[in-house]
Amino acid sequence: MARFVFKLEAVMRQRRAVERARQTALARAEAERLGAEADARAARDLIETSRREMRGILAPGGPVSLSSARLQAGASLRALVMARRAVLRLSGATAHAEARRRELIDATTRRKAVERLRERRFEAWKTLLNKAELSEQDERAVMAASRTDGGDS
Repeated sequence: MARFVFKLEAVMRQRRAVERARQTALARAEAERLGAEADARAARDLIETSRREMRGILAPGGPVSLSSARLQAGASLRALVMARRAVLRLSGATAHAEARRRELIDATTRRKAVERLRERRFEAWKTLLNKAELSEQDERAVMAASRTDGGDS
């Protein structure tokens, strides 16, 4: 029996490889985004902790230690700077992940287009094969009929 050969098989393999590479790139970008998100969350928690500690230092009714307040204010500023950096990193990581996601969607679309083309060509090949088989069967039937007609004369 005849065997279907898709002439663009190499293109399909290449499209699959590109799609896998895009999936890997997206996974890395998502891991970076999750790391940046965790850093931003940790910075936010540090700011909250610093605020609570400052409230404790400046609590009414007790002695106020200016050196402790100054040290705590410095720690709070460092926490704010760290939080801003984390938010900027998160913003960049999110944009990077979205770009990788769009690239993956494009690669998937391209792969699916070649797969659809393969399916259409396979169906066309099957149709031609079926027509050829029917034609061959018809020819055999005509030949058999002509032999039986020729034998009766």
